[in-house]
Amino acid sequence: MLIGLGVWQLSRFQYKQRLQVDLDTRIAAPQLELGAGAAPPDDLDYHRVALEGRWDIEHALTITSRVRYDTQGEEVVVPLLPADGGPAVLVNRGWYPLSERERVRAQLAQPQAGRVEGLARQSQGGTARRSGSGAWTTFDVQAMGGTLPYAVASFGVVEGPRLAEEQTTPPPTLPVQGYSGFRNTTPHLEYALTWFALAAVLAVTAYLRLFRRARTHARAAAGV
Repeated sequence: MLIGLGVWQLSRFQYKQRLQVDLDTRIAAPQLELGAGAAPPDDLDYHRVALEGRWDIEHALTITSRVRYDTQGEEVVVPLLPADGGPAVLVNRGWYPLSERERVRAQLAQPQAGRVEGLARQSQGGTARRSGSGAWTTFDVQAMGGTLPYAVASFGVVEGPRLAEEQTTPPPTLPVQGYSGFRNTTPHLEYALTWFALAAVLAVTAYLRLFRRARTHARAAAGV
């Protein structure tokens, strides 16, 4: 059983490696222009997209408890009403520290129309929770869209470019916009080695116990 668990963790590691390559390939693909009456592809997840529309800041949503650069903050999600009609698209417009909330919200409330470029994310099944204050725990299009008075697309957009992984200090402008590629954060290899090590320890322990028991029986039979 322990060896089987180790093999399963290895298979999970290989799956995550293939998934990372696949999603990085999607991100590197040409940007998709959405709108002009054309229906978006069925699978937009992790594709770069662009679209135009009008911001509905009155129905902005908040994702709370988002820590970046060792600072407590939040992210703001604003519905974009596409220029050519159709369902609204929820756009994660970026992160800001709590101390800058009023200034950033006032800044985002100024433009009535705009062009958005960023990474499309498909709905993950409506698993986000909403706090008593109305803030959300994560960017979940299905759950958030269900609270709005109009139809919402099955995908959302994280606005901005791909973020540098080594970036540890916030940029000078707020909100901080951008997305990260998929990276496996589960230590499957370490888990696999742990299961294999436990199997080895169990095997050695079982051998020693059986060996000692056999030797004891042999001595008893010999009258020692």
